[in-house]
Amino acid sequence: MKQKEMEKQLISNELALLRSQINPQFLFNTLTNIKSLIELQPEKAIYSIENLSEIMSYMLYETSADKVLLDDEIDYINNYLNLQSVRYNPDFISFEVTGNTTGLLVPPMIFMPFIENVFTFGDSIPRTPGVAIKLNIIENVLSFEIMNHTKENTDKDKSGSGYNIKSSKRCLDLLFGNKYNLDIKNENNKYLIKLKIKLIA
Repeated sequence: MKQKEMEKQLISNELALLRSQINPQFLFNTLTNIKSLIELQPEKAIYSIENLSEIMSYMLYETSADKVLLDDEIDYINNYLNLQSVRYNPDFISFEVTGNTTGLLVPPMIFMPFIENVFTFGDSIPRTPGVAIKLNIIENVLSFEIMNHTKENTDKDKSGSGYNIKSSKRCLDLLFGNKYNLDIKNENNKYLIKLKIKLIA
């Protein structure tokens, strides 16, 4: 029991660290994109700054809780995707939410490592869509899926085993036990993630 408590605390600390950090490459890319927009498209630059401000505010003030509203998490994902979309054509990223999300609670930033992984290993060649994300609620079961095209030289093993992905798997084990299923595939230059979680009240 003592060993399990120590392991639980260790993973909780790791999860807290994961939540508190913003991907440096993402921040660098975002600031570079905003800089390029200031002269050419100032309104879009302002919109991007507002998105970034909301992202950082959420990370600083909301993610310390064990659970957050799913709707707030969806807003965070939308802000993140809006910033990423500056780099691509308008139809490159698709994010679809279906089902009744009202009042449902989830661990904060539980989806973000998978989404970040997509933009790390994904192929930026214009396709429609290049990244497709779906979140669906049926009763108390949450389904989260991502599809994106991968680069030709992407290592099939590494794309699904980065630090954030491994940490997320451990956190899912701790938070949901046997009440979730995660399937990750990288085949035919497509990266596929399917996560199903039975939400606990």
